[in-house]
This record gives sequence, structure tokens and C-alpha cells, in this order.
Amino acid sequence: MQRERISTVKGHRYRQIVKSVWDSEKKRSRTVVVKHLGPVVEDRAGKLRTSIRIDGVEKACQAGHLALYYTIAREFSLDTCLQQISQDDNVANALMALIFNQLNNHKPLTKIGPWLNETPIARWMGIEGNTFTKDVLSHALDSICFTKGDVTTKYTHAIQKLASAQWQSKVGMDPAHYYFYYDVARIRYHGTHCPLAEPGYGPIAKGRPHIGFGLITSKNNHFPIYSTTIKGSIHDSVTFKEIADNLAAWDMCGLTMIMDRGIMNKKTTMYARENELHVLGGCMETSDEVKNAIRLWNDDEIEKSTQVFLRASEGEIYYYGWRGKLYGEDGLLVITMDPERRTRERGTRDRLLYRMRNDKTTLGKNDIRKELGKIVVPSVGRTGWRIDSDAETDARRADGRFLLFTTDTKMTPEEVVGAYYQRDEIEKAFRDMNGAGSMGPIRYRLPNHVDPYLTVICHLAYLIRMGIQWKLKKAKRAESVDQVVEILQEINEVILTSKDKNITKWTNLTKEQESLVKLFKLNELIPRY
Repeated sequence: MQRERISTVKGHRYRQIVKSVWDSEKKRSRTVVVKHLGPVVEDRAGKLRTSIRIDGVEKACQAGHLALYYTIAREFSLDTCLQQISQDDNVANALMALIFNQLNNHKPLTKIGPWLNETPIARWMGIEGNTFTKDVLSHALDSICFTKGDVTTKYTHAIQKLASAQWQSKVGMDPAHYYFYYDVARIRYHGTHCPLAEPGYGPIAKGRPHIGFGLITSKNNHFPIYSTTIKGSIHDSVTFKEIADNLAAWDMCGLTMIMDRGIMNKKTTMYARENELHVLGGCMETSDEVKNAIRLWNDDEIEKSTQVFLRASEGEIYYYGWRGKLYGEDGLLVITMDPERRTRERGTRDRLLYRMRNDKTTLGKNDIRKELGKIVVPSVGRTGWRIDSDAETDARRADGRFLLFTTDTKMTPEEVVGAYYQRDEIEKAFRDMNGAGSMGPIRYRLPNHVDPYLTVICHLAYLIRMGIQWKLKKAKRAESVDQVVEILQEINEVILTSKDKNITKWTNLTKEQESLVKLFKLNELIPRY
């Protein structure tokens, strides 16, 4: 068996690889030198280092941030989740390679293998990067989502469930009133025809194919729980039935789902209650019961110092809550009133009415009448119109107001307002996934590739980023995820060539980098020399 030793010759120390051999003449073993590694000297700290002749630099790679991604992925056992579902180490490794690529540079499939070999990821994972061809990576996606005949089999949600269990075992469940945020993003599709890409709803949908992506995140740390792909033509609210059914199948009953007003409606509420889920969301003025609820209370009943809520960036709002019924379900209704928005809306209406009375051109008046709606009605006489005072009073009564509703009657009005106006966290999640962990461009055409790409690769990439954020929050650090990545990105792994072998070195660390390496426990991957 070979071993390393330090020998002293004429007062100088040398590192050697030696082994024991049997001396048949002397009838005993003796030590022979297999390889000389070079002289040993002491650095300023008194540590031994080897003086080796360096012939050149084979390659250098920004790798500190990769060490961060790899460490967080291992901490949450994402590789184990993928292996457990796929039952194939090669598939699990290929999916992890896609996740790291998603986090780092989003290269096309044909370039991922060569990129892996240029990074330490291949060494850390114990793989040969060049074996991860386009076909191998495509096969990995096919393994977790495939169609035989008319039957489509998907293991994507099983992977999500395992991953959720992993982060919950580390982070813990959210406290009382355990609730999640749900929303749908629309991703423009620029490739050739994909059955999931269709024109439909949302600001990007006008005449352009896109794919919907529904995401549920936890309240406190914004970890992803569940995600799904949605055909571009399907309205956001329709997707909730499938989601409610799946959450029930996961035994996740009793949760409160917080959603935007574009999703909240009678059907959504019904689906939720059928699956023992609660809903909380804003209500659009598309029904008489919502319109009546918004106008039920006077301003002085709402605008009280004991009923004020301070939003993080948009100032204060007032609220008033009461038990009642909406969408056929018992619950808690809460009116919110934004004083600034009320002033703007009333000012805009008053200016339009002023112009209506004083504008001499018929064209101008017609445009104004369209904006004022039911407030201006036809009338006999010189002007041909009049102000409907009841309609104006009704409109003024609704200025600055918004209706919230939840079936979770254990919540207080203040908790309802706080939960809803913190929903921007999931909007931040979508911004994150469309930014650093960008979901687009979607480089796939087949639904069985697009689906696992969004619901596994992007989903788990986002989980890793939220894992970084969670550790920063725990350590009470002020840096954002992007700032940490940028700092660690400047740590380079350098492969040096010498006569006998290649030597791996890491660039010297700044104090800031050292602090982050210690916080995230990256020392094993980024050793100090």
C-alpha cells in the first residue's frame, strides 16, 4: 500500500510517495520511494507546503458560487429525491446537472456537458461531464414525464412532494394559520409550435403564444411547495381544481390558500372547501354581492386609528371586518380603504365632470362619457346629458376600497389584511425565476420536456435560491441571494500543470468571501492552502 511521507536529506525536507516491498534476501520488508513530490518549506504561518515547479495554467473557472449551489442542494438532499423517484443514478445526475445549469448560465443542452467539465461540479458529483449529451439530458426529462398511447405519466409532483418534505424537515412548518401563496405567471414562448403554448390571458397574451406556470410557496420563507404547467388559453382560476385535488391527495388539508383577485371566485372557493382547504383573496367587482359589500360601511366606520395597517412600501390603509357570507360560503369579509387612492380616484372623476360641463367639442365629451360610465346618462334638453347623482354617490362610496374574503374564520381582520398584502412575496418569486433563475427562454418543444423543465428543474433551482435566503435570514445577514452569488463568483478554482501532475488551487479569499464560506460551510469544497 502506498503512502505519503516527509523525509529529511542533508537538512532539507522532501515529500515522497513510498510503499513497502518484501526483500527476499534480507527476509524482511523495506520502504522504497515511488515518486518524489518536491521539497517542503514553511510558509509565514509555519505550515508545511511543497515547492513544486509550475509549468503553466491548464484552466481557471469561477466556482465559488457553484460550491454554494452544490452545498445547498446536498443539504436539502435534492439528489436523493431525484434518485428515489427515478431509481436511476444517471437520470438523477443528469437532472442535477440541468438544475445547476439553470442556476448558473442557462446554456442549451448541447453545451451543458462541456461546461460541466470546465467546472468542479463534475468532480464533486463524480461524473464525466462529456457523457451528458443532449440525448442523455433529454432522456432524463423523458424518465420523469412521458406519454404511452393516450396515457401521460408524470413523476414531477412526486419529486416536489419529496423536496417539500426535505426542506420542511430542515426549516420546519410555518406557524399558526399555516398558509401558502398561489399565483400564475405567463412565460412567452419563442420557439416552434408547442401544444402548451397558446394565446390567452394576461398582459403578454395578446396574439402571442405563452405557457402558464402556477406556483405555491410557503408564507415565511417562500419555499416552493407545488408548481404546475398551464396551457396558455386556460384561465388561472380553472387551474385551481387540479391543485386543490393534489394538495388533498398529499394530506395537506386545513391550509389557507392566498391568491390574487384574478383567481378568487365562486368556483375557486367551492373547489377549496370540497378539499378541506381555505381561501383568502381579493374580490373583483363582477357580482352584486361584492359591489354591495364594498359599499356597505361608511368611511368613518372604516377609517379609525385602531383599524390601520402599515404596508411596507405603499403607506397605510384602513380596514373593517365582519362575519358574513360570500360565494355561497361562510367566512370573514374585510373592507380595505386606501386614503391616497381614494383621493386620486375622486380627483380624477371630479376633473372629468368639470371637463364634461365645460368642454365645447362633441368628440371630447364622448370620450369623457365613456370614462365616467353610468354617472352620465342621456337627458332631454340642450346638453343631451345629465349627472346621475345616485350613481355618482355610489361611485364615491367605493373610492379607494377593496374587498378581501377568507373562509378561515379563525383569522382576525388584521391577519387577513397582513396576509394578503404580503402576497407580493410570490410575485418576487416569479421575478426571481424570471431573473437570476430565469425560466425563459424555454428551449423545449415537447410537452413532456417543457413540463419537467418548469416543474422540476426551475422548481428545484428556485428551492436552492430560497435555501440560500433562509440561511442568510437565520444568520441575520443583510445580503441578498444575488449579492452573495456575486461575491462568491469571484472565487476561482485554478488548475496548474507541473511535471508530474495537475495541481488544484483556489484564489485567495477576501474577508467577505471567508465569512460567506464559513457561513455556508463551503470549506470542504473550497479548501485553504
